[in-house]
Amino acid sequence: MLEKVVSRKVVIALSVIVVVLVSSLIGVIMHFTSIIQSKDDKISNLCTQITTLNANISELENKIAQQNKEIIRLEKIENLTNQIFAPLEVVQQAGTEEGGVNLASSLFPNAQSWSLDTANRRVVINLLWNAYTIPMGVIYVPTELADTWVYYPPKANVKITSVAWETGESIRQISETAVALVNVVQKASVTSSFRITASASVPTAMVSPAEQTFTLEPNATMTVRFNVQNLGVQADTDGYITFVIYETWTGTETDRNSNLRFRLLAASTTTTILDVLCVDKETGLAVSGIIVYVSYGSGESKNGITGANGMATFDLGNYRGQATISSLPTDVYKQSTLSVTVSGRSSATLYLEKQGKGGGEDWWTYALIGIVIVMAVVLVVVSKKRSKMRRR
Repeated sequence: MLEKVVSRKVVIALSVIVVVLVSSLIGVIMHFTSIIQSKDDKISNLCTQITTLNANISELENKIAQQNKEIIRLEKIENLTNQIFAPLEVVQQAGTEEGGVNLASSLFPNAQSWSLDTANRRVVINLLWNAYTIPMGVIYVPTELADTWVYYPPKANVKITSVAWETGESIRQISETAVALVNVVQKASVTSSFRITASASVPTAMVSPAEQTFTLEPNATMTVRFNVQNLGVQADTDGYITFVIYETWTGTETDRNSNLRFRLLAASTTTTILDVLCVDKETGLAVSGIIVYVSYGSGESKNGITGANGMATFDLGNYRGQATISSLPTDVYKQSTLSVTVSGRSSATLYLEKQGKGGGEDWWTYALIGIVIVMAVVLVVVSKKRSKMRRR
């Protein structure tokens, strides 16, 4: 009878051992399944990137092939033109009957190129902008042909694609200065210059520089920067910036935009105090020991550490406007960032999200627990079995 009881307990112990081992094995399998799935996702993303890269390479190769064809075509046209117009390449200067020289080369030695257009009976000279001071050249022609000499400056057609504040705000809160960004694109088919002006809708805001001139190649883009300064207001004042683009030579307006808005903030007579509370996103409990940074104004920043109540307080002086709050990541919590408008006594709450737990930690923990339990059960069974055998 005693042997049956012992055998039953041994069976129970072995069953417990098997259950624990199976649980550990399941944990291990789940861990490696998670790893394999993660690797598969990375490989899939990599394949997608490779496919996109191959498509871009193919597109670039097609463009290069088209450009090479165009170069060959232009070279053939140039060679043919040289053969046809060879007798006309020596143009006599006024008053010279023998030993004539090339008029284009003599008057414009810095010209990029020149050609004879016999269809329209004209000499076309390509000059770089600012290659010459005024006058660029003096040409003497018969009076009856004076109207046939015409200068065709390259005309720009620049458009505004977007306007924004450097901080990304839709309505910029300006207590001192701010930077406006204007993105433009050249729609003309030739390299040409344009002029862009910027003006504020209220006299208490000054935009500088008020005007800028640039040269852009076809389809090229660029970002133009303007500084906007608050000259001082008695009360908060709303306004907007108007940007206008002109073609340099004719002064023709090609585009304008008045969508960039701002708010001039009146000087504060009170000190701005910002209280930042850090709380756990899951539990809602205050978190201490978190390093918090506050960025504000023209590149100013301050930092502090949350106390036992999860609070950090910052003295921002007389500043009013946009401020960015961010926490440094820790072993427990991820970084958190928040943008707020501050004035006088202000407060903000940073919700901290915990770092993700890796699968490696979980399965090792389960495995160790399982091993400990198995060893404990074995020791108990063996110990009881020995004690009963001794009693015999």
